[in-house]
Amino acid sequence: MSQPHRAPASIPATPPNEGERLETLYRLDILDTAPEPAFDQLAALARQLTRAPHAMVSFIDERRQWYKAKSGSDLDEIPREDAFCSHAILVNEPTIVADTLDDERFCEHPLVIGPPHVRFYAGFPVRIDGNALGTLCVLGPEPHELSDQECEGLAALRDQVEAQLNLREALRESERLRRETIEQAQQLELTHKRLAQVDKTQALGRMAGGIAHDFNNILTIIRTCADFLLRELQPDAHLREDADDIVAATIRASALTRQLLAFGRAQALDPRVVALDEIVAPMQKLLRRVVPEEIDLHTRLDAADAYLHVDPSQLEQVVVNLVLNARDAVQPGGQIAIETTRARLADGEHERIPAGEYGVVRVRDNGIGIDADVVDQIFDPFFSAGEHSSGNGLGLAIVQGVVSQSDGYIDVDAGLDAGVQFEIWLPTTQRDDPAEAKHKTDTAPRSSSATVLLVEDDRLVRKSLRRILRSRDHEVLEAEDAAEAMQLWSVHQDSIDAVVSDVVLPGRRGPDIVADLRRERASLPALFVTGYTGKSDIDVCGPAPTAVLHKPVASDELLAQLEELLG
Repeated sequence: MSQPHRAPASIPATPPNEGERLETLYRLDILDTAPEPAFDQLAALARQLTRAPHAMVSFIDERRQWYKAKSGSDLDEIPREDAFCSHAILVNEPTIVADTLDDERFCEHPLVIGPPHVRFYAGFPVRIDGNALGTLCVLGPEPHELSDQECEGLAALRDQVEAQLNLREALRESERLRRETIEQAQQLELTHKRLAQVDKTQALGRMAGGIAHDFNNILTIIRTCADFLLRELQPDAHLREDADDIVAATIRASALTRQLLAFGRAQALDPRVVALDEIVAPMQKLLRRVVPEEIDLHTRLDAADAYLHVDPSQLEQVVVNLVLNARDAVQPGGQIAIETTRARLADGEHERIPAGEYGVVRVRDNGIGIDADVVDQIFDPFFSAGEHSSGNGLGLAIVQGVVSQSDGYIDVDAGLDAGVQFEIWLPTTQRDDPAEAKHKTDTAPRSSSATVLLVEDDRLVRKSLRRILRSRDHEVLEAEDAAEAMQLWSVHQDSIDAVVSDVVLPGRRGPDIVADLRRERASLPALFVTGYTGKSDIDVCGPAPTAVLHKPVASDELLAQLEELLG
């Protein structure tokens, strides 16, 4: 039996963006996948809403229309040239045909003049990234006029199909990133162990700086994707735990890079004025958990008026490492004492520590002690004082790195009758003015959108930062190096409100770019997002509003810091 005659008008054209459309469709990896309740429910709702016999969620590839979900039909796919939806993806608005016999595209269509005798069709294009990939459609054997309410309902269901596709892609990406994060963390831990073969702190510091920069770029991308995924997931979504695990893994991996940098004196610190006792006091519960109950842990805090300009998290790491070092040296029934005090040194009072006011942290134990002939080696990376040590050899090296970066000093007394005493001396500073602090707190952040010049050479990091900025409706001008940044500035300088830049860039550093821009506008705010550079490296940029965030950066943290700079 010959095929029914088909009028030329019924053959669907090819969309002008067919290549991009198919690339987006294949990226979603939706074709030939198993049924999913979310899509099945949307098809069922569309059928129920319109009382149509058939409703489908379908996608069109190079040769066919494939049904992801269907209600009232047992078809899996049909040739693309026979699909009504091949016409629907050609236009932006829904394709609604009340009677196919009155439409020249369909009046002689094989599915109209033959089974299943389609007389009514409505297809709402499903778009991702601007590309029509398929439709949510309803059809039936009787003519039917859709009401305004039915059209609005179908449009809302189509929007839910698009949302499910975006969520599905985000969840797939989150799983990939979760595996990648775990692999990266495992690789970093393996690198951490292999560094045991390196015996020079300077060489390790250089190596750590390179690792941190590249690894923190990767973590920035992963953290951004996880942050946006958490925004999309409902609080009770079963995959929210996976997204939380990704964030936790990035924090863990970032902590490992900070430890590598600390003993190399390359760690980027975030110093602020804080009372010494306010750092140590909240740590007592944590320290009690890492010290066995059979060891007496005693704390005496007597430095309430000692204010330091330090990175609180890094000083916490110093205290933890000293306590863990003491724990490994103490037998059951032994003692560990943690004390804080304020001290003043006169000229010549200490042979290594200059005169001045200091906050002092003292950790003392009555353990096995340290032999006098190895005291000078205990801060070398991976040095182990004895076979009973359970540490990785980095603890005291990290302590020395952090203290050195904080302009402090370490004093070791290994001449006790039993055990050893470590003292950390950190210069005191003036307490922040409470009135000024209150003013900063009371200042409302800028809520309007801004135009931001984004300078970042890593494409994926730049994409992540752009996504964060656009989530707050900021307009983003992107440059991957100094030349592009200066070109964009020459065209848009009157509209650019702030610069967000990496520090290490091809050719010229970010601070140098900002310094050039500030010669034309001295008040231009600048936010540096960097893998390892400290704030002291960007002081050359001048007195205009400037801030530094260290990768990996959380989305909310970046937006809050930018709004603070914009005022």
